[in-house]
Amino acid sequence: MADLDWTWYDTIVLGATAGAEFEAFQVQLGADTTHNIQYTNLPLPGQIPQNESFLLKSIRFILDFTTLLVADVTDWFIYSVYEIRLQDTVKYQGPVSEAVAHSAFSGAYTLAAAADNQAIGLLGTGKMFEKPLVLNGGDFFKVRYKQGVAIAASSEVKVCLSGTRTVK
Repeated sequence: MADLDWTWYDTIVLGATAGAEFEAFQVQLGADTTHNIQYTNLPLPGQIPQNESFLLKSIRFILDFTTLLVADVTDWFIYSVYEIRLQDTVKYQGPVSEAVAHSAFSGAYTLAAAADNQAIGLLGTGKMFEKPLVLNGGDFFKVRYKQGVAIAASSEVKVCLSGTRTVK
């Protein structure tokens, strides 16, 4: 049996529709050309392998934008909420703003021709759980994200579940 520090991650793509809902971790790595290792690392749709368990200690939402508009950087999490569902039961629900994590350099924006500027991401460490959640292999789970405000550009956000991965 091996215990590993681990992060399961998936990507959601926010856009110009307020109130849109997304379900992360529902398409497995390699299912199509989009779901490559840069997009997700979950090997099965909505579950971890049968011979594993995962002690979920934190969740983070990280900007992964390629094009930034100042309003999008400051607005993407406003009025947005998320929930963690295990076996279709809500195990945790909260505002996305409590789980925003740092993203360091997030892209660039242009104020005028030949005047590109770097944009530094938001500060934060995500949401740490006082009582970690246990995901057992074969148990279905998902993270639902309800977008608050509309943003101008299709913008990627990484959903990261960090904790201890046990391979039996």
